[in-house]
Amino acid sequence: MALNNLFGLLNVRGRFDDQRRTDDSSTASSGSEKEYLDGPRIYSCVSCRTHLACYDEIISKSFHGHGGRAFLMDSLVNVRVGDSEDRLLITGLHTVADVYCAQCDSLLGWKYEEAFESAQQYKVGKYVCEKVKLCKENWA
Repeated sequence: MALNNLFGLLNVRGRFDDQRRTDDSSTASSGSEKEYLDGPRIYSCVSCRTHLACYDEIISKSFHGHGGRAFLMDSLVNVRVGDSEDRLLITGLHTVADVYCAQCDSLLGWKYEEAFESAQQYKVGKYVCEKVKLCKENWA
């Protein structure tokens, strides 16, 4: 797909490196490794079930995306990040980049690249994932 050529694979390392394992057999032709997160309470892509984040990566549950509720997350795995662009969001002007599932290219949300207001600087480098794009794995 053309989007694969436009976006580089981004595997963000978070606080849970000990809970991750990789599988390079399923993605050997693309040269990238798919990461699997071990443990309870994993969020996956609703379209293809690719692991994206541990529950503990959530910073805030009070964000809103195009499709409703969203989570601000510290890091994600198995995602592609698109080109940066300036967008006027509810909290002001930000430079953001859309975030896609690395497996199926579903749009998951966006990454904050830059915030123009000092009160919004805590978002820089963080991700917003829409709740409707996530499914739960290993929840009791």
